[in-house]
Amino acid sequence: ANASLSYSLVDGNGSIDNILFSVDANGSLSSAVVFDFENNESNYSIRVRVTDEHNASLEKAFTISLLNEIEDLDGDGIEDFYDADDDNDGFSDANEIAYGSDPRDAYSVANAAPSSLELNGSVILENQPIGSMIGLLQGSDPDVNASLSYSLVDGNGSMENSLFNLDANRTLSSAVIFDYETNVSNYFIRVRVTDEHNAYLEKTFAISLLNEIEDLDGDGVEDFYDADDDNDAFSDAKETAYGSDPRDADSVANAAPSDLNLNGSAILENQSIGAVVGLLQGIDPDANAALSYFLVDGNGSIDNPLFSLDENGTLRSAVLFDYENNQSNYSIRVRVTDEHNASLETVFAIRVLDDPSDDLLPWVRGLNLHFDENGTPTLSFEAGTEHGAELLETGILLTFAGDQQRFPADLNGTGDPYLVSLDGLQPGQAYRYQAYARNQVGETLSAMGKLSIGDDSSPWWVETDSDGWVRDSWIGSFLPTENGWLFHSRLGWTYAQQDEVGGLWIWLKEEGWLWSRADLFPFLYSNDRGNWLYLLPTGSPLMFLDYAIGSAR
Repeated sequence: ANASLSYSLVDGNGSIDNILFSVDANGSLSSAVVFDFENNESNYSIRVRVTDEHNASLEKAFTISLLNEIEDLDGDGIEDFYDADDDNDGFSDANEIAYGSDPRDAYSVANAAPSSLELNGSVILENQPIGSMIGLLQGSDPDVNASLSYSLVDGNGSMENSLFNLDANRTLSSAVIFDYETNVSNYFIRVRVTDEHNAYLEKTFAISLLNEIEDLDGDGVEDFYDADDDNDAFSDAKETAYGSDPRDADSVANAAPSDLNLNGSAILENQSIGAVVGLLQGIDPDANAALSYFLVDGNGSIDNPLFSLDENGTLRSAVLFDYENNQSNYSIRVRVTDEHNASLETVFAIRVLDDPSDDLLPWVRGLNLHFDENGTPTLSFEAGTEHGAELLETGILLTFAGDQQRFPADLNGTGDPYLVSLDGLQPGQAYRYQAYARNQVGETLSAMGKLSIGDDSSPWWVETDSDGWVRDSWIGSFLPTENGWLFHSRLGWTYAQQDEVGGLWIWLKEEGWLWSRADLFPFLYSNDRGNWLYLLPTGSPLMFLDYAIGSAR
């Protein structure tokens, strides 16, 4: 009783596994290694000695059994010994051991997260279109051949992410159009770079908005501070309210005149210069528009010089129009302009109207007698009408023995002059001939000429009336005497002699020899003075307008 015992592991039969265990003096047996059921034996043999205080001892061999513990770290139902990825972190135990990470720690993996992230461009100029490139992102990863992807993510500094786009190619671009004058100058985005194992790094970047000097009209005032960006004289505010484009000088807060009318488009011939043709009236969509009117060059302006137009729109003649000698239709081009120089141009047709009181009888002149190689009398003369009237017929009127015969000229010829042959005249017969011309107004006869075949003793006038007077169609009334002198109702006593061209030489005591013809009278040529006179239509005394002195005498 009360023996003092001590315990120890000793060599001997059954001591083969002593080294795997330890025993203290009190007899407590414990493991000296970590046992693994899957890799070690299941039974172990040890030899123990117990000794008292007098070194008396007893030895005995014992068998120690190793029990299995079910180890499934990741709870996947596969015992860790048989599980290739104990911590189920996606990396095999072997790969983790080789990498240096802990295969039994899901947070210790065979992969490093990206280590840095850079942006090679961080500014954008204002007014660039959506999709304009800002810069290129570049991440760094310790792992060789790491596959990195980039995305905008929420978090601290991500407040302006929505203003930008980031594509799979790492390109950062704008998602809106930035305006330096109305937006902030600095923007913040948060970017995540992620490797193929979803390890990632996040970083915040600042994007700066740069000002573009915008001066559309080049007036030295930047558009943001310029009240009229396009310098079209309409403020931006007024253009915006009107609906025009304040940045387009051709788009103004003003509409051009929309229509132009002329309330009179005809003028009677022979009106004085300045006669009113009509009044132009423009229509403008803008209330209280101030319109002015001008004749302008362009298609349809060929007759503009013949008219005048004041700024109030009154169209007047600038020449004297003659219906018979001029064309009847004219074309003008008119521009109506508002106070902002917006304009509309229109072409108008102007007609000249015929004044019936202006219609004149036709004329004949230059009546000459010739004989052809056969001795046939041939008369040449000129005939025509004024103001474009149609010449209906012209020719020679032959009077003899109380009868008359007409020899019409060919109107299809040139008429320069007309030629008429008088065939079949009887010898010894006295003939009187006149050129005639007829239009729609009436007929004109030239002075009479005398023609006798084989007898030239007849006087130059045709015949006398029963009272002895001759009433000639152009020279007027006169009383012939036997001695060749004539008493003329206007000229008094005179002597008259016919020439070869159908004219008359007339002698007056005060004037000397004067010459005239049917188509010229009452104009007379003064042989003594070498100039023309005009017999004034007055009574007594006889008066002439002398063109040499420009007055009557």
